[in-house]
Amino acid sequence: MSLTTFIQRVDARGQLDRVLPKYQRTHDVPLLVPAQTANPELVGTAFDYAFRFEMQRRNPAAEQSPYRVRDPG
Repeated sequence: MSLTTFIQRVDARGQLDRVLPKYQRTHDVPLLVPAQTANPELVGTAFDYAFRFEMQRRNPAAEQSPYRVRDPG
């Protein structure tokens, strides 16, 4: 299950809303620091795994599936 699919589940969204601070952008500001990688997907994947690990740490009864390793080539 993808991270996007997970956070769209009603039960997951409710739990995330309880633990994540409310954030609302109040200023429309330009991007000041450009991406510093030629592979932004890798950064996204790293964030996805870090998020999964943290959610599992907070909820040890969470189900997990095998991790997929993507060929970087």
